[in-house]
Amino acid sequence: MTTPKTTSMALPRLAEAVRAVRDHYIATGLAPSYYEINNGQCEDFALDLIKELRGITTGALDLCNFNFMTGVNGDESENEVWDWALLSKHWGITPPAGLTADEMDQIDFGQHVWISVGRLHFDAECPQGVESFFDLPLFRRPIVVALRKKGIAADEVLPEDVVPPPLCPVPNPSAAGLGSAA
Repeated sequence: MTTPKTTSMALPRLAEAVRAVRDHYIATGLAPSYYEINNGQCEDFALDLIKELRGITTGALDLCNFNFMTGVNGDESENEVWDWALLSKHWGITPPAGLTADEMDQIDFGQHVWISVGRLHFDAECPQGVESFFDLPLFRRPIVVALRKKGIAADEVLPEDVVPPPLCPVPNPSAAGLGSAA
């Protein structure tokens, strides 16, 4: 995989572009919050963001979690489990601390579309970009639930938003011997 032109100079402009597009969605009434953009309008947002990025960077891709999934028997036409070999080899992504690949495969993340520039992933809730798309808030929320169900303390997912996103429905285990923040 070749890495598109993404310099440290372009990163602030990428973040500004994400903020501009998501703020346009709010200002025009397309969505009440960044969380809601990611929960129903993520594909439109990603495509609008790619248009906005012209001239800022090259190689912006719109991605979907199904791009990184395969069938349990290796059937590429299925989207049942994460393709950990692909994620590790080409993206440097492994399961988050505290969870195994099998546990990650059991989490229902739904479908999400976001953009990637180089090795960074961006969506309406994450203008600064993250190296693992599992750190995007839409993916991180169910990961926090899974960690807390295992008794592992995990911080709430609280991105900047015009309307606060929902909190984790599972209480955070106390730090007294039940785990550390992930």
